[in-house]
Amino acid sequence: MSSVNGLRVAVTGGTGFFGSHLVDELVNRGAIVYAIDNFSRGKNQQNNSAIYINANVGHVESCKWSLRGGQKSGRAVDIVFNLAAEVAGVEHNMNHNASMLSANTPIQSTPIGA
Repeated sequence: MSSVNGLRVAVTGGTGFFGSHLVDELVNRGAIVYAIDNFSRGKNQQNNSAIYINANVGHVESCKWSLRGGQKSGRAVDIVFNLAAEVAGVEHNMNHNASMLSANTPIQSTPIGA
């Protein structure tokens, strides 16, 4: 990972397993981190140096707002790590793969357009 010191970085899924570890590492490297999550399954322990935003990244306006650091207008973040996903456990995901694909497609595509 190149230098992120002073950069504004958004991590969608920032309270999940992978996202929370990425948030910690980015903070340690000096980034201004916005952890964007709907907090449906994320961990309770949060990094005190990160900014946590409760938002649905599958919704365009919510995603745009989040990528501006929770402001109606202003400078967008410099980097986005999109780790958000609807998860329900391995067995459920295997037995309901079409519905999981349907739920996760907007989550993955919306931040690109925002």
